[in-house]
Amino acid sequence: MEVFKEWFAVRMNHSDDETWPGRLSYDPNDGIYLNAINFAEWELGGEGNPYFEGETITGYLDYQTPTTLVRPFIQNFNPGSIGRDFALTRARYRVVANGILKKLHLETLGDRCFEGFNCELPSFHAWIAPQLVQSSYSAVGSLPLPNIVIGEPSKIELSLSSATAEVVKYTSAGEDAPIRQHTVLSLVLSEPADYEAVMRLVSAIEIMFSFLIGARLETSVLNLPTTRYNEDAYKITAECWIVPAWKRAAAAPHPQHRLFTEGVSPVDTQALLDRCLSNPVELISIMNVVLCVESNDGRIDDSFGELLGALEAFDKKQFGSGADPNINHIRKQLKELVEKHGTEEQKAVCVQIGDSFRNEYSLRKRLKRLYDMWKADGFKGDPDLGRIVDIRNLKPHGRGHRLSPDVVGEIIVFMPFLCALARYHILKVLGFSAYDIGQGFRRMSRYQDFV
Repeated sequence: MEVFKEWFAVRMNHSDDETWPGRLSYDPNDGIYLNAINFAEWELGGEGNPYFEGETITGYLDYQTPTTLVRPFIQNFNPGSIGRDFALTRARYRVVANGILKKLHLETLGDRCFEGFNCELPSFHAWIAPQLVQSSYSAVGSLPLPNIVIGEPSKIELSLSSATAEVVKYTSAGEDAPIRQHTVLSLVLSEPADYEAVMRLVSAIEIMFSFLIGARLETSVLNLPTTRYNEDAYKITAECWIVPAWKRAAAAPHPQHRLFTEGVSPVDTQALLDRCLSNPVELISIMNVVLCVESNDGRIDDSFGELLGALEAFDKKQFGSGADPNINHIRKQLKELVEKHGTEEQKAVCVQIGDSFRNEYSLRKRLKRLYDMWKADGFKGDPDLGRIVDIRNLKPHGRGHRLSPDVVGEIIVFMPFLCALARYHILKVLGFSAYDIGQGFRRMSRYQDFV
């Protein structure tokens, strides 16, 4: 991802008949902004201008490259003023967008024109950890000289459930530049999909492999092959530029400190990519929460509550709600008995109990169930689960609450265990054994104490 500022001609109503001059800027940290100015008629001026809202804005980057802005919204509008020497007003719009598609005009996001993607995702590259460059030292007299052996490029083809994938590994080097190793993932869907579906898949793959290596890394430009053709009858491959969310590390941890890589994983790359294609929303969601907590992306009390909520939802999805199928019948019998023989006070208490009763496991029971599995596999740690629930209840839902420094200190102590517990159960669902998880924890300093 590179910072750029270019001229941008806005196609009004997705048509070349009328264009507005503008300036498009991209910064992976600051975002995507379009400033458009024109001497417009009065009816075009206003905050609700349909030409700058909707799903996309199409135009020409640097007045020559077809480009689409994804999900724009008007951040600022200035109608200008009428001067004494002219009777026109100059309207100015400042628009914020979520993404840029270069080389393609896409009027609606529901257009199923994307055949897949190919890119060099840093998280996937760190997972593959190609070993094409081998180095050693040999002594020539008393002087050690390095020996560098560069392997040949390789290509692996994978047959997935609803797509085909290709992993290419190669090296590159320029004059006076170090040798760099590359991994390109290409994925072709069984049938064309819309923009949102492809981006969800890319996000799932990125989160999956970031979770497996134990670090969230910077993203890269995505190449999206389409079913569209240009004027030369060649298929168009769009370049997708997005603004990364959350904090991201510029470099991956050393291979020996990564939770898992392809070389030390019992679950192969093909199975993991197939899992991403199945759209496991709950699984990807809790992975992302764990990565956010480990990266300190938010307030620690908010992260604490969000992680517990994700664990609660995960437990319910994987192991059931814990509801008793007979409880409703018994409650009905008790209610009829109190209605028939109870006093008014007893009836009121019965109604109050019925309104607050939940026929499913509480958070305390869910944590206990998850912890018992963790303990049965030999992992260490003996946290006070009751205290964890008590701290979670200190912060009312929907209202701010300031915690004392002592409580914040307790949260800091509990967080590594809760992250490790979440990682353990997620990896079990992915097919990792307790032994493999323990070996992965030993490679990460923050989780070594739990093995």
